[in-house]
Amino acid sequence: DGYTIAMDFPINNKTLALMNKLDDITSKYGGRIYLAKDSRMSKDTLFKTEKRLVNLKNFRKKIDTKRKFESAQSSRLGI
Repeated sequence: DGYTIAMDFPINNKTLALMNKLDDITSKYGGRIYLAKDSRMSKDTLFKTEKRLVNLKNFRKKIDTKRKFESAQSSRLGI
């Protein structure tokens, strides 16, 4: 249950700082960030907001023991 909000921002220092604040608000209120749309979320924010992360990491360990499938995003976020 909840709401989805999609926002697009130009990339600059001011909006990157704003997005970090929005990440904090999202985390504070139990929200999540849509990974398919993410290009800059921190590993710390992901671990705070995504409660299903343990399941994903366990699944990856089970099916991809040699880490053949890895993206820049999964490397950045430690998943």
